[in-house]
Amino acid sequence: MRTVVQRVTSARVEIAGRWSGPSSRGCSHTSASGEADTDEDRAWVLGKLVGLRVFEDAGGKMGKSVQEVGGAILLVTSSRSTGT
Repeated sequence: MRTVVQRVTSARVEIAGRWSGPSSRGCSHTSASGEADTDEDRAWVLGKLVGLRVFEDAGGKMGKSVQEVGGAILLVTSSRSTGT
């Protein structure tokens, strides 16, 4: 599994000519899973994403999660084949 997480002020994705996704502050998460990846692997990654402390706290440090700041998550996934 490969994954990229970005902290965003707004994000959206176009699907079949229509725009979708949260427009508020939060995280954009793009993930590609392979044949060997399990539901447990995906659940672990999502759990980590929700708990990532990438937003500033009162002290100016990255000490708050997307959940703590009331942000949104835009999740874009795809499957990739590991075959030839």
